[in-house]
Amino acid sequence: MHAVAVTRARLAASPLAGYRDASPTDVTPTREELARIIAELTKRDLYSVRLRLGQPLPWLVAVESDEARAHALLAELRRRGLGAVTCRDDAPWAQRYGALALHDDALSLGDVHIPYAAIRVIVLATIDEETSREHVELVRVSNDPRSAEPYMPVSRYRNETSRSRVAYLELDGSQPSVRLGQGGISLAGSDPGRTSFERFERAIEALLARIPEHVPRDARLVEARRVRQGFSLRGDGRERITSNVRETDLAARLLARAWLEGQIDPA
Repeated sequence: MHAVAVTRARLAASPLAGYRDASPTDVTPTREELARIIAELTKRDLYSVRLRLGQPLPWLVAVESDEARAHALLAELRRRGLGAVTCRDDAPWAQRYGALALHDDALSLGDVHIPYAAIRVIVLATIDEETSREHVELVRVSNDPRSAEPYMPVSRYRNETSRSRVAYLELDGSQPSVRLGQGGISLAGSDPGRTSFERFERAIEALLARIPEHVPRDARLVEARRVRQGFSLRGDGRERITSNVRETDLAARLLARAWLEGQIDPA
């Protein structure tokens, strides 16, 4: 499947909230005009397109099974003046763990060696995960000794939310692009930090200091987190985990592609 996303859209300035934007200018459409254009091109209903445009960029506007259709839509979006990119929606990131060692011309993680010159874009993001656990308790519902079932099972739920940071390194194709996650990365050869967040932040800060300044560093997904949509079950179905990992992986890939193809503005 091929995802198509809008990655740059300059909206007309308006003092009004919602979608009742000001009249269009000569150079930028209003949000309502954008919604109508995208709904027309993607054959989606206007309401769902408006909802997507209320979220931070990139706006995922279509997922096409046919690559030719994806590229045709991409060309039309760009013809209308929008920034747009396409990529496979399941394009993988290679997950790496371990102590990050920084050399004069490259970084290494275990036996993985990545030259700084191979890094094309760095995208920083926040991963959200929520775990809902079901606990079943037997609650007495009758004090009558003649009752055949004096107890009834009652489900109680406890929700826990966690957030962690991740860094995506889009490489030049010499090897798979890399995903570095909090909890699996620390900086070798110095005080790594006491918490997983400290260890990750120190490692990424040291890495960014070594990367050439012309390499784009996109941090919009740190605050503008993607919505949790994926879920899984554990513990005989008693635990339900919802996460935005897949959505964030795709958004990072789209942002990296947009930087490489000149289809984005700095956040």
